Amino acid sequence: MESYTFICPKCGKEFEDAPKDWKCPYCGSSLNLAKKPKIFRYRIMGEGNTPLVKEKIGGKELFFKLEYLNPTGSFKDRGTSATVQYFLKKKCSSFIEDSSGNTGISTAVYARRVNRESYIFSPKTIAESKKKLLNLLGAKLTITETREEAFNLAVKMAKKYENACYIGHMVNPIFNYGMSFLVEEVLKKTIGITDVIVPLASGTLLLGIFEGFKRNIDKNGGLPKIWAVQPTRTGYLRGKVKIVHESQGRSDSADALVVSNPARINDIINAINETKGGGIIVDDEDIKEGMRNLYSRGFIVEPSSSVVWKAFELLNREELIGSKILIPLTGSGLKYLHSI
Repeated sequence: MESYTFICPKCGKEFEDAPKDWKCPYCGSSLNLAKKPKIFRYRIMGEGNTPLVKEKIGGKELFFKLEYLNPTGSFKDRGTSATVQYFLKKKCSSFIEDSSGNTGISTAVYARRVNRESYIFSPKTIAESKKKLLNLLGAKLTITETREEAFNLAVKMAKKYENACYIGHMVNPIFNYGMSFLVEEVLKKTIGITDVIVPLASGTLLLGIFEGFKRNIDKNGGLPKIWAVQPTRTGYLRGKVKIVHESQGRSDSADALVVSNPARINDIINAINETKGGGIIVDDEDIKEGMRNLYSRGFIVEPSSSVVWKAFELLNREELIGSKILIPLTGSGLKYLHSI
C-alpha cells in the first residue's frame, strides 16, 4: 500500500507518521491527509461493496445502501479496515478504541482477525447486547460515565503504552477516508444523486461521504445536499446549520448517536453548509415510526439507523429534496432483537 502523509489544517505542519492521538502536537488540531493511496489493495474481511437497493416513493428515487451488511453489522468496518491496514505496518500489539458500541465491536473483530488484542472504552449508554458481544469477542471492556470520558481514557492508554495503537474514529483521517469509498460504489450503479440523508454522531460517515462526492463531483454532476439526522438528546447542530425540524420528545433509543461534541464538529458543519443541506432532530417516537417503515420494507436496522426515515418524510413534505436520494442504513437490528 502507498504511504500516508498527515497535515495540520491549522498550522500547516506535515507528518510522515501520525501521533498517537491523531492530533497535531503543536496546536492540537485534528490532522488531515496530505497524501493517501488511491485505492485499498485488499479487504481484510470482505467489507464494503454492500447492496444498493432502489425504491420509488412519492415520485422520488431512494437508494438504500445496506451498510448493516458489513462483516460486523455496521458501516464502521470500512474505517476500521482502512486503519488496521495502516497499523499492520507498525509494531502494534493491541488496538484501543472508545465507542458507544459499533466501532468497538468492529475493532474487536478486526483485532481478532489480525491476532491483536483489543481494549474498548464505552459509555454506560452502550446497549447490553453490544456489551455482551464485546465480551464474547475477547475485548477488554471498560465502562465509563460519559462518551467524553471514554475518549479521554482511550487516548491516555494509547499514549502510555508504546505498542498500543488507537483506532480513534472520531479524529482519525484514515477512518474517514475509508468511508469515502462508499460513494464510488454508489456511482458505479447510478449517478446524479441530489441528496444524502445520514445519521449523525461523530461524523465519520458524513465526512467520508462528503469527501467521496467532492472527489467524484464531475461524475455525479455536482455535490448532493447533505441532511444530517440527530436525536434530541445531543442535537449539537442547533444554531450551526439550518434545522428543518426539531422534535421535542426523549431520544433514549438511539444509543449509537450519543456524541455531544465531536472532534471534527467544524468539518461537519462546513460539509453540511457547503452542500446547502441541513439538520433534522428526532425523538423516540420518530425513531419507532422509522423502524416500522423500514422493517416493513425488509430492512433490519438498529434504532440509530432508522432516524433517516422521519427525515425523508419531512424533507419530502417540505419539498426540500431532489429526485435521487442516497440513504445509508448504518447498523444491524439483529443486535437489538432483545429490545425491539
